[in-house]
Amino acid sequence: SPSVIVNYVTVSNTSFNNNRVKGIYAESLSNATFDNITVQGNANTAAVSTYGPAGFQLNLKYGTYQNISIQGSTISNNGNGNGSTGSGLTIAARNDAPSYSSRPASLTGLTLTNNTISGSPYNLSIANNVTLSTVSLSGVVINGPATASGGVGLYVYGATAGQSLDLGDTSFNSSMAYYV
Repeated sequence: SPSVIVNYVTVSNTSFNNNRVKGIYAESLSNATFDNITVQGNANTAAVSTYGPAGFQLNLKYGTYQNISIQGSTISNNGNGNGSTGSGLTIAARNDAPSYSSRPASLTGLTLTNNTISGSPYNLSIANNVTLSTVSLSGVVINGPATASGGVGLYVYGATAGQSLDLGDTSFNSSMAYYV
């Protein structure tokens, strides 16, 4: 496991705006709540393309993680510096080879409630070793990107393949090239 697991964190009524590479980034986080945050306009310059441009990225590594909640928040117009791969919100528990397969991470208990995610090439990504049966989506609104080429609403990949994800009452704007 990682040398330090950041545990029992609450971030509320806070804005993360116009940062060069990422608005929020964490590699170790459990039992965390993000409430009424704004993540806007991050990673929107071409120079960030090699850093995985994102507004909000949980890139969990080398541990067992649980209970992450993002609620009442707006995540908009992030990750446009690399027009094809940037993301608004990415949540991954890394287990991909070769770097993470010998000490894989896992995440159970992800809750997204009453959030609006919009304006990114990939608005919401859930990846690698996240147990999808423990993901709860409620009142999530996903709108198209700022570009005219469409975009992806929800992208699920990695070891999550073959699992089922209940989208709840998630809504998708018709301007996207791909919804799920």
